[in-house]
Amino acid sequence: MTYPVDPAVAEALERAVGHGPPLTDAEWEQVTELHIAHARSLDGIARCRSLEMLILNGCDPVETGMLADLTGLAALVVNNSGLASLEGVEGLPLLQVDVSRNLVEDLSPLLKLSDVQNINVDGNPLSVESYERVIPELRRRGARVTCSERREWQLTLRLQEAGLPFCCYRKAGKVRLNSPGLRHTEVPEFGHPVVTENELERLLAENPDGVYELFARRDHM
Repeated sequence: MTYPVDPAVAEALERAVGHGPPLTDAEWEQVTELHIAHARSLDGIARCRSLEMLILNGCDPVETGMLADLTGLAALVVNNSGLASLEGVEGLPLLQVDVSRNLVEDLSPLLKLSDVQNINVDGNPLSVESYERVIPELRRRGARVTCSERREWQLTLRLQEAGLPFCCYRKAGKVRLNSPGLRHTEVPEFGHPVVTENELERLLAENPDGVYELFARRDHM
């Protein structure tokens, strides 16, 4: 039987198996690691039942619910993507969860992961509940959690509340502006311009659409 897949998924499968789809049932089963970029559909991923590591970069949409049957998945990395919900991860044996630079608000599903050791939620518009209660609770349980500093987190919330397709995060001491997923750029993992908190705050107060001009600095990097 042929299972249609997104071209980006097909490319990842070809690297893993040695040829592109169609794959036999046995070949689907032998895939233990996939690195996928810019996929607009993850249909078929659930057939990789032996998957241990899944890396998604610049994919949109991403729904973790479709991973619920991947009972061997130990590492989930979703960066610069359109991931908005973590529902569905509760039953996975995850040791590492990196969902930096997405659109996640609710971290409570992570509280149901009994073995998770490393978590990265930097650059997400987390709810107040998630930032102020869930993250401290995860740390209390022994997980190493990386998240935005308070000012960047609050600016990210304000950007999203203003209806702007942007978040911000800090890297190497500098604040950068990014646009998760594929709604505003085809290469969301590249060209995050350096900005300052002050200029973001000024634009959000006076001219929110001016943030688009800040993001356009990527064209000159």
